[in-house]
Amino acid sequence: MPSYRPWLQIFPTSDDSWHETFCEKIPVRVLIADDDRELALAISSYLRHCNEEVVATVTTGGLDVVRNTHRFRPDVIIMDVIMPRLNGLTVCHHILSRFPNTKIILFSGKLDADHPLVVNSGAAAFLKKPVKLAELSELIAKIAKQPPTQPVIASSSIASSDDNPPPENVISAAL
Repeated sequence: MPSYRPWLQIFPTSDDSWHETFCEKIPVRVLIADDDRELALAISSYLRHCNEEVVATVTTGGLDVVRNTHRFRPDVIIMDVIMPRLNGLTVCHHILSRFPNTKIILFSGKLDADHPLVVNSGAAAFLKKPVKLAELSELIAKIAKQPPTQPVIASSSIASSDDNPPPENVISAAL
């Protein structure tokens, strides 16, 4: 091993392949959305530590996720399903219909991955809360490399509830 690079000894490879893994990683532009502020900030801090580019951390609800997606055009959105104003499923459908290259990771403590609304959401992945940060980081790297999915049209079964007006009206008014 060359003497001018003694720090290479900390890596377990005999060649320079570690360089591709550690130095040439292009940061993924990530938007984090959860109404649990502490969790959203913890995920944001961890991903920044992993050299991802966190473009926004939204803790105010689904409508602001839509606004920030239009503004920042993230590669990956990590989003809670249960949020105020517009739920994560409705937001997921809206975003994917307009930005099909965006990958969305949904997570929830109340729904499971096999719930019909989650299965039909168009999300690239689903994680059950509590979220393991290392697993989330690996998942971001994995889905960021996947080809885009087909646009998803929001279904009326999740489009509105008694608490929410029809999402297209709310979204159009907000933009």
